[in-house]
Amino acid sequence: MNEKEFNSKLEADFSAYLKKIGYPDGSFIFEPAIRVGEKIYRPDFLIIDPNNNERLAVFEVKGKNCNIESVKEKLNFYRNAIGGASISAFLATPSDVYSDQNPFNLFKLKDDGEFDKIDFRLFPSFFRCLLIKT
Repeated sequence: MNEKEFNSKLEADFSAYLKKIGYPDGSFIFEPAIRVGEKIYRPDFLIIDPNNNERLAVFEVKGKNCNIESVKEKLNFYRNAIGGASISAFLATPSDVYSDQNPFNLFKLKDDGEFDKIDFRLFPSFFRCLLIKT
């Protein structure tokens, strides 16, 4: 399996996981178009509040051997293009020890441009809070 196919499977698995944990229809968009000038960019996923279309987070879903610096640059760019520091940016990779409760490693892009690993088991409650914020 080449890397492109592997990432596509990961993206499908990530989407299925979001549905499995109760994300409502319309709360995540696969490869949304972000226009900056004449160019269009497409992050892997955009999480939104489906009630008001507020942009909450942007995700890149990549294999374990991805170029971390390139992903950081992309996520920083996407975040700035769609709302700046108010938008959370994440990298999801396959879990080191796969289980149904922990299918991915999750890294949050901090303001200093570095990743912080987050316990993936906190992912559902973390984003449910974002989705119901007023």
